[in-house]
Order: sequence, then C-alpha cells, then structure tokens
Amino acid sequence: MNTKNNRDLLISIGMVAPAMILYLLFQIGPLLGGFYYSLTDWNGISRDHNFIGIQNYITLVKDTGVIVPLKNTFFYAFWSMLLLNVLALAFAVGLNQEIKARNFLRACLFLPAMLAPLVVGYVFSFIFSEPIAALGKTLDIEVLANNMLGSLDWSLTCVVIGTTWRMTGWYMVVYLAGLQTIPGELYEAADIDGSGIWSRFFHIT
Repeated sequence: MNTKNNRDLLISIGMVAPAMILYLLFQIGPLLGGFYYSLTDWNGISRDHNFIGIQNYITLVKDTGVIVPLKNTFFYAFWSMLLLNVLALAFAVGLNQEIKARNFLRACLFLPAMLAPLVVGYVFSFIFSEPIAALGKTLDIEVLANNMLGSLDWSLTCVVIGTTWRMTGWYMVVYLAGLQTIPGELYEAADIDGSGIWSRFFHIT
C-alpha cells in the first residue's frame, strides 16, 4: 500500500512539475529579477550596475510626473473592475434562469473574451473614429462628433468601455460556475418563507 501511495505521489509531482517549472521561470523569476534591478542604478542597456537600495523608489515618490499615470491607472482599474463585476453578475444571474436560447446567449456574451486584445483594439479604434463620430455629427453632439480616442478627456473612458465589452463574458462564466453550485433547495425554502427577489439575491445568491 505504501509503495502504491509513493508511486501515485511521484506521478502527481511529475504531472505538476512542468507547469511549476514554467511558472517559476517565466513568472516568479522575472518578478524577482525586476525587483532586484529596481534596487540598482542599471539603465537597462549597460552590463554594469550598482546597488543603490530604495533610492529609485524615493525618486519615484518625489517625481510629480508620476501623478498623472497613477491617476489614470486607478481610474482604469476602478471603473473597469466595477463595470465588469456588476454587468457580469447581472448577466450570470439572468442567464442562470430557465429561459429560451440560454446557451446561445451565453456563447454570444463569452465570444468577445476569445478575441485577441489587438483585434479588440482595432475594432474599437474604428468604432470611435468612424461610426460614433458620424453619429455625433448627425445628432450635433460635440463630444461624439470628434474622435473620442484622440481626446484627453474621453480616451481613457473609451479604453474602459473596450475592456468591459471584451471581458464581461469571461467574468460571467466565473459567476455562473459559482451560481450553479448553490443548492436549489435554498431557493425553494426561501419561496416558501415568502422571501422577495432582492432578499433571495442578497442572502442566498
């Protein structure tokens, strides 16, 4: 019995080892390497570098030019994550019901997640520069009439919209997987107790 357990353990390790080696080489390795070089004065080209501790981080904090990129990053992260999770949860709850064409609708929503980011970028670049601009000129809406991707005020919003369109289906599938593990008996008991839609959503779903 002990021999069989050891063999199973070796087989398990052998199956996991290739993925772990690749992960260590291409994820953990570069991460640790990047952190080390951030503590040096290496310019990214020369062979020589000196250890300078956290001086680069001190310079970064004092650099006023970093504020705008940080604001843009937080704006993008906050709104994209908020929209992605809200829309994905709403679609997941809706498409977890017994409705016609449920699987077709799921596939349609998940399809954008299968597209390469470069393709999505080209598609939305065309949408915002051509159809949206034409619509804005027709309706005499100044914001839409100009290329929104070329606007300092709206370009980041356009990127958030593109990201939301592409990734909502992916997040929806994750939520669906969680929703389908909820026992149906809980909803039946809630119906018997007279719980409303929102009560079931917040206390069960």
